[in-house]
Amino acid sequence: MGYDFQNPENLKANDKKLNQMLLVSIVGVVTLFILFIALHVIFNPFEYELHTGNVPTTQEYPIILNNGDEYSYLLESENGSQLINYSVKSTHLFTTVTEKTTNNTIDYYVNDYGDDPFSDDSVSTILFLPWMNSIELEWVQNYSTYSQVQDYIVVHSVNVYEVENVTKLMGRSAYVVNYYINDQLESVYWVDKEKRILLRQQTSFFNVTLINAPFNVGPLKG
Repeated sequence: MGYDFQNPENLKANDKKLNQMLLVSIVGVVTLFILFIALHVIFNPFEYELHTGNVPTTQEYPIILNNGDEYSYLLESENGSQLINYSVKSTHLFTTVTEKTTNNTIDYYVNDYGDDPFSDDSVSTILFLPWMNSIELEWVQNYSTYSQVQDYIVVHSVNVYEVENVTKLMGRSAYVVNYYINDQLESVYWVDKEKRILLRQQTSFFNVTLINAPFNVGPLKG
């Protein structure tokens, strides 16, 4: 007797075999795809890089910090206020700037231009930032923050620092420096023209004001 293609039992058996073959084929294709991806990642991995950038500096002018100097800043925000104190200790090799807050104490080692003498990295504090010894009238610098995957680049922000003018603040000559992110004003800095340290910073989230220094700290409007 020949094979009965019309027999319901035989049809069910055929369907079962076809389903099994289809399942095996799908599993095989998925396995090959996963294997292909794995080999690609191993031998040609995707490279993701986040570039935060830095303000280009020329370090034209030294930051003037003298042995025994003490500075205090008042940081004010919606969450309250706190004092941030700095003390300076200088040797013939380098300067130690000690930052003290309510919960923390940090020592920064710097040379005359605000760099770490042991690593040549720039040091950033509230007292001074790496670009402060580069500014002068009409000074403008910018940098971008972007991500890069292989040859594809996505720019997240364009950051610009620009000197607006020179004014008087606290009885000191000060550069007014505006900081923009994507053309939006984010922060204003007042930088002491002589010593290259921060006198005041104003943002929409917090304000920082120098309240004690080796020199006479006058009123904000004077």
